[in-house]
Amino acid sequence: MRHLVNKIPKHYLVASAGWVSRVIIAVIRVIMIPLLIYYLGTQEFAVFVVITGLTVWFNLADCGFGSGIQNAISNLRIQKQSSVRFLQRILVYILLFLVIELIIFSLVAYPMQHFLFRKLHVHLLPYLLTVFGCLYIVNFFLSIGNRIFFAHHKGYLGYVYQTLGYAFGLLAVLSLYGLGITQHKLLYVLLAWILPQTLFSIVSFLHAVPLSGWIQHRNWQQFKDIFTTAWQFGVIAFSSVFALGIDYIVMSQVLSAETIVTYNVISNVFNFILFGYSAILMSLWPVFAEKFASNNAVKIAKVNKLIVRNIVIGVVYIIICSILVILFSPYITKLLSHGIITIPITLVCLFGTYYAARVFTDTYSVVLQSQNKIKIFLFAVPAQALVAVFSMYYLAKYFGLFGVVFSLILCFLTTVTWIFPLTHYMSLNKFKGR
Repeated sequence: MRHLVNKIPKHYLVASAGWVSRVIIAVIRVIMIPLLIYYLGTQEFAVFVVITGLTVWFNLADCGFGSGIQNAISNLRIQKQSSVRFLQRILVYILLFLVIELIIFSLVAYPMQHFLFRKLHVHLLPYLLTVFGCLYIVNFFLSIGNRIFFAHHKGYLGYVYQTLGYAFGLLAVLSLYGLGITQHKLLYVLLAWILPQTLFSIVSFLHAVPLSGWIQHRNWQQFKDIFTTAWQFGVIAFSSVFALGIDYIVMSQVLSAETIVTYNVISNVFNFILFGYSAILMSLWPVFAEKFASNNAVKIAKVNKLIVRNIVIGVVYIIICSILVILFSPYITKLLSHGIITIPITLVCLFGTYYAARVFTDTYSVVLQSQNKIKIFLFAVPAQALVAVFSMYYLAKYFGLFGVVFSLILCFLTTVTWIFPLTHYMSLNKFKGR
């Protein structure tokens, strides 16, 4: 049996762990949504949705260090070198960077909270976003540990820690529900939900990195070398957030709480669907990085075949899942919202189109990033963000939810969906004739 397991490519094992993790997390979310709608009410649940929906922004916390470190470790593996000394040289500076981030966010969190929630007519504690924003920053910054696991083809460890964080978060929320707490319910729910995830992120980080030698082996030049690559990944991520994370900010300004809840429910369904494909991409990242680092034309040709095959499978998968969502939408809304919302077929079709575009684009995005070919991102992703910001505000204002999703489709099709594959295939000219 062990012999058979060893013959399975490692990226399939990592992807399988990701699928199992995502299924468990999805079940947890299915339990959480109706529970919190009942416990908090629609208005406070909308605040919960907006704060937790900001996770895509807090994902920026690692400032690209995760991707930069993962690619650096993949290159060390090609050279048959250990990553321990490399990590020891940069960890002190990485953690100092985290401290600076927390200080800066604490200074801007209060006016940010006022801007986000002034139209939802809910009384909030003034330090709410400060506390939970800092927890999320620590959580996502230290997820660098997960990228280290992926670089070593042990991404399943990151998935285990992530799943445990969600599981303990659910248990903590259920305990609040059982205790019958009536004061500051939103505060305690957010704390119960986010704190366990942050604690397990800390444990994951400490598992992934060497626990000694941080001070004596620190190397400022090594950190600067990583930062040179990381900041470019950070700019890409920041621009991507404007394209993919502007939705909740725009909706908090122009749409009702009930409409935000509808978007959150269907978005969670499709995010779960997409993760089935994203788990494969994340597990393939180090595989791509190592094959491109080899500069072997035969290996790179195999990568191109793998790209096409995965895109076809991914798009067909999204189409089938979209049809299933349409067929079972009455049961989905009853399960996730006690039937207080409806999901129009047109909205499902728009989401399906958007996520099919995501499958195509995300594949080439991972291919380019695995090679550190990120200059094109510094042009393409800000352009995508500009299209998203301007189109979403006006389309959401006049067409509601349909406008939000259509603007997401528009910002992909007009920019990165064709720019990324074009860049990749143009970069392969150097291998012709080999």
